[in-house]
Amino acid sequence: TLGQKLGFSKPELERGMPLVAEIPFDYRHKYHATLHQPDLLTVIGAPEMILRLSDRLWRKDRVTSLDGSGRARLESIFHDLSRQGLRVLALATAVGVTAVLTPETISNLTFIGFFGLRDALRPEVPEAMAKARAAGIRVLMITGDHRITAEAIAREAGIFNDGDVVLEGEELEKLKSILN
Repeated sequence: TLGQKLGFSKPELERGMPLVAEIPFDYRHKYHATLHQPDLLTVIGAPEMILRLSDRLWRKDRVTSLDGSGRARLESIFHDLSRQGLRVLALATAVGVTAVLTPETISNLTFIGFFGLRDALRPEVPEAMAKARAAGIRVLMITGDHRITAEAIAREAGIFNDGDVVLEGEELEKLKSILN
């Protein structure tokens, strides 16, 4: 959708660089990867995962090494976007990929940038949450968003208050194993 809004045509792009292989999004690896002819890999997904897989940075039309301070700066940008309630995705690429496309072969990516998407909160949500709270109903929110984004949206909706807890999937799995 973003590409279309920017004037790109997916069919036209795929005619010029046909799709060779694809790894669909999966909650375990948290990204979607496509390999195009002749040798271009694109990976889009959770910023923390894309940053972990990247060792280079594309900036001002050139590629540089992604060092610790550069990584920290990008993580700070990611967190700032998340605190605004944006769903943040990261994009990275690699050129010269000739291996079979598997999660194990994805590494040494060049980080390209972040995309911040905003899912508008329905206007009636805060009032509905206030009514639920007044009726003694405790509301929990479950989402696939990053914890910082989830907290920002929950605050806006009137679900999250100071002192409330945000749990990630891994933490829920640990609780599940303790309770079993």
